[in-house]
Amino acid sequence: MARGTDPQALPVASKLVAGSCSGVTMTLVTYPLDLARTRVTSDMAALQSERNFLGLSDCLKQTVRTEGAAALYKGLIPSLGSIIPYVGIGFTAYDEIKLMLASRGGHDNGGGGLGFAGRLAAGAGSGVFAQSITYPIDTVRRRMQVRWTAG
Repeated sequence: MARGTDPQALPVASKLVAGSCSGVTMTLVTYPLDLARTRVTSDMAALQSERNFLGLSDCLKQTVRTEGAAALYKGLIPSLGSIIPYVGIGFTAYDEIKLMLASRGGHDNGGGGLGFAGRLAAGAGSGVFAQSITYPIDTVRRRMQVRWTAG
């Protein structure tokens, strides 16, 4: 954002890009844990004697030992394909809902004067909206992660 730019005047496309970039950063940092969680959850469906992992840390260690460190990012591209629109839409919707509620309530400071209920409504609404749009992509991603564990 350029210095002196009014955050309320930021175009929707800029908000989408900013939210998407934060989603990419978040995913790159936390993806190994997400992969391990999916693998451990899938592994728990097996009989106790047939399980491969003792927990998240064991899954991470075994993955690095048997498949290499790069395997911690298997399925990253489909994950980015779901997180980029999810976080981008969520951040944008939150800001737009906040601005709409603020203008209806007579606040002209971009939603900063909204109380707890207003911010809660904006957060809940934007989360439901973003999740509703991106849920099918996330379902495909989870199936791909589990399929890779078997291969």
